Amino acid sequence: LVKDYKDIKSLDKTVGAFLTIEEGEVLEGDIKRVKEMKERGIGAITLTWNYENSIGYPNFKEEFINKGLKEKGKEIVLEMEKQNIIPDASHLSDGGFYDLIDILKKPFIASHSNARSVVNHRRNMTDDMIRALSNKGGVMGLNFCSAFCKPNGVNSIDEVTTIEEIINHAKHIKNIGGIEVLGLGSDFDGIENEVQINDISKMDKLFYELKKVNFTESEIEKVFYKNILRVMKEYGGR
Repeated sequence: LVKDYKDIKSLDKTVGAFLTIEEGEVLEGDIKRVKEMKERGIGAITLTWNYENSIGYPNFKEEFINKGLKEKGKEIVLEMEKQNIIPDASHLSDGGFYDLIDILKKPFIASHSNARSVVNHRRNMTDDMIRALSNKGGVMGLNFCSAFCKPNGVNSIDEVTTIEEIINHAKHIKNIGGIEVLGLGSDFDGIENEVQINDISKMDKLFYELKKVNFTESEIEKVFYKNILRVMKEYGGR
């Protein structure tokens, strides 16, 4: 079990698991449960999924897009920061995202979100959001879901997400927010469509294709792991 940055640094030829939760309602709107989750080894929590909860609203429905965090949600997020649990803004409404920008001192993540300017889907992030996250020191992870990757926004298990489509988002995000904001999200356990990179063992394909479009090895290392390690270091590590 890897609880924080220093645990990762202490790994010696060992596989470590960094535990996260997708759906902040696991906290049941109770601030005391934040510390409980930390004690159980949780390192990050995605604040919402596709439903309204006690923290805030999802970007799943257009009617929620500009709604911010609820007052209880703001208290919970600040307690997460205090307890060194990374807030994750993927699935969160745009209004909730900007609340995180305003109230958090530390950076946060959008673990599996792409660029809305490339594919106009609410689950993707606008250029302004990408810049704001970058300025905050945060990281967003490339999502391999066909609906978020394909130019026409197709969402079908019959569609195959190509490496080229993933790289189109990577290039745009780098251009808008800089290399420091870019990471990997994949969403392997959350999507149904096929992907040319269909599991972690195929990630070398992305490495070589990024090199072909002039990403340096140093930049690719940041995308693959160094950027997220930098954020983790802010949440309990040296």
